[in-house]
Amino acid sequence: MALQAIIMNDGNTYDVIIIGGGPAAFSAAIFLRNGNYKVGYIEKNIPGGKLVNINNIENYPGYKSINGADLALNMYEQVDALGVDSIYGEVIQISKYNDYHVIYTNDGKTRYTKVLIIATGTSMNELSVTNYQKFLNKGISHCATCDGALTKGKDVAIIGSSAAIVANAIYLANICKKVYLLNEQSSLDVNEKLMSSLNKLTNIEIINNAKVTELNGNDLLESIKLKKKKKIDVSFLFVYTGVKPNTSLLSSYDVLDKKGYVVVNEKMETSIPGLYAIGDVTNHEYKLITIAVAQGTIAAMEAMKYMSNKK
Repeated sequence: MALQAIIMNDGNTYDVIIIGGGPAAFSAAIFLRNGNYKVGYIEKNIPGGKLVNINNIENYPGYKSINGADLALNMYEQVDALGVDSIYGEVIQISKYNDYHVIYTNDGKTRYTKVLIIATGTSMNELSVTNYQKFLNKGISHCATCDGALTKGKDVAIIGSSAAIVANAIYLANICKKVYLLNEQSSLDVNEKLMSSLNKLTNIEIINNAKVTELNGNDLLESIKLKKKKKIDVSFLFVYTGVKPNTSLLSSYDVLDKKGYVVVNEKMETSIPGLYAIGDVTNHEYKLITIAVAQGTIAAMEAMKYMSNKK
């Protein structure tokens, strides 16, 4: 049977498939499903993306304060109730066939879609130090709120150079015996409210210009060594050293900038018809939940217009 005939009759054919399951993806899915389109999103981890790793959100409209995991659950339940297909697995390849995008996943299935929306977000950078992979998930973590419960009464460290390490250090200080805040810069650049909260805690030690040079232990992480040979005994090291876009799927497409982010216009369109990108994976300057949700809405509206013009 010709591929075109398979597409026309296949249950795995969609109007829109979204790769990713974070706020941007959920926003797009809500608008598309309300428009009565067949929509599915593919997520290889937990629905909600990095949202589930945020302890407290105070700048999302409608909530004075909300836990990131709770907000993610609210979004997921809304999308699920609308009948959006939740597809769990990893996309291993995408290609183009006439007016359709073809998506291959690690479950061996092939799916076809008129519109493809990339919402794959970003991943944490790793430390360039020996034994990093050995201790990953055995003392090294990228999520304080996920693994914080394992650190009760222990000495831990957190490394990075953004407001995220301060917020997570404060969270850990309420659980751990001591928290070493390893700032990669010469000083902390955070707002007054966050700095005030930090200064109230006596079990956080700030070390500026920090650089981890060694990771030591047997089966589990036991200590780290910093530049200038300072040794710190810790059972956990939380790593928040920046991010990189998850765009390896698009490496053969001419849609990425020099840093690997997807280049989009104000309509969230790429240079390829029917291919959109939203959220942190785009080259947009600001990486915020509210902006991701707005981009999802824009992409959905433009995708509906695109499909209508194709009829």
